[in-house]
Amino acid sequence: MLGTSLVAILTAAFLLPGLVAVYFFYRAGQTAEADPVLPSMGSPEGLVQFGCFAIGVHLLYVTGLWLVSSDHPCIPLPLADPYSVLRSGSPGLDSREEQFAVFAGLVLLNLTAAGFGILTGEIVRGAGKLSIFYGPLTDLLRHARGPEAFITAYVLTRTEQHGYTLGYEGIVTSLVRDSKKLPAVVVLKDVTPFRIKASSRAARREPAGRPIENLILRGEDWQNIAFRVYRIE
Repeated sequence: MLGTSLVAILTAAFLLPGLVAVYFFYRAGQTAEADPVLPSMGSPEGLVQFGCFAIGVHLLYVTGLWLVSSDHPCIPLPLADPYSVLRSGSPGLDSREEQFAVFAGLVLLNLTAAGFGILTGEIVRGAGKLSIFYGPLTDLLRHARGPEAFITAYVLTRTEQHGYTLGYEGIVTSLVRDSKKLPAVVVLKDVTPFRIKASSRAARREPAGRPIENLILRGEDWQNIAFRVYRIE
């Protein structure tokens, strides 16, 4: 029978393709400003996604093994079998052939997972199901795709003085989102500070100091944040 430690190692190794596939799946939704947000493994949604991708990758690889390993293979090419150690029931990786089959197979299995994740991500993106990647910011990040577009943020901070509220306007260079895909950290360049005073009739905006080259703001720094996409014609 397999040793306990070997079972734990193999379990982690065979679950890894699910993580790899999910990572590359969400990379399809990356933009110049926003990195992908992966689901947490501690959430039901995350467990379902990692599990489904792991099953899909293993099914695809087993199908490939069947195509190349039968008595009359459809594709007469070598393909390392990482599942041989599970079938053998040996307490370890005793022979060099078994060691090569397992470790080379795991490498190929994770390469398959990367390709599977990329392919499914591109299919979802091509089908226009961008909310999977962007959540509440779908419209914003969809319109901001491409080198000719950029996002401007208008941040109203929690700093107040003499009835005025301090704010910043700048071009978004990085937008970090939380697990709910909402803005958590925003990095701005070419920042213009301003102060604004709201009344029952209107809001008055005034300059508030020199321009700032770069500025990082976290969610707890602002009371409101707005975005607008501009395109260079």
